Amino acid sequence: MQVGDPRKVAGDLQSWITSTDPKATSAGMNVEQSGDNDAQYTVAMTFSVQAALYPQIQRYLADYAGQHGGKLLLLHESVQDVTNDYVDTQSRLANLRTEQQRLQALMGKASSLADVLTIEQRLTDVEGQIESIEAHLNALTGQVTFYSITLNLTPTTGASSPATPSPSGWNPGQTLHDALLTALAFAEWLATIGIWVVVFSVFVVPAGLIVRLVMRWRARRLAPAT
Repeated sequence: MQVGDPRKVAGDLQSWITSTDPKATSAGMNVEQSGDNDAQYTVAMTFSVQAALYPQIQRYLADYAGQHGGKLLLLHESVQDVTNDYVDTQSRLANLRTEQQRLQALMGKASSLADVLTIEQRLTDVEGQIESIEAHLNALTGQVTFYSITLNLTPTTGASSPATPSPSGWNPGQTLHDALLTALAFAEWLATIGIWVVVFSVFVVPAGLIVRLVMRWRARRLAPAT
């Protein structure tokens, strides 16, 4: 939904949900800057609420934006039927507990070390499966008794942003500032050229002297004898 101030609305909705459903839990909140405007943010938040209270909470959230000057952009509800999975998981858990009891009885009657080790290994495997299935069953129970709600809050389009001052007429101070910067840049350029000349003069000067000596020597050779 689009709202005027996503961060404020997020706080208001969080307070309302937790007061309406004392057993509601938050799965976290993510706040990000919206575009280049430092004053605008987008907020994403997720809650788990009791299934019995979900219709009331859903209606409130669906009507919230329109009643508070915002806009509801999207409402998506996803229903997952976990009935078959829940029944199958309970059946598997019951079978494994029966086998656990049978193995424990056999362990008490085992007469050899080999039998004890074999039964103990199988019992360990069964108990591990029981723990895994119990965790899965608890997750399914949570899906049946609690519903997950995710809210995405964005700022309304056309929200006011800091005004950019319009350029005024001639500004002597700004002109002087710009001139000084240009002069400084030119001075840096001249200094750079001077440094290059000084460094390369180590090679240029000797080379020039050698060329001059060669030219004088050739001139003497070509000059007519007197």
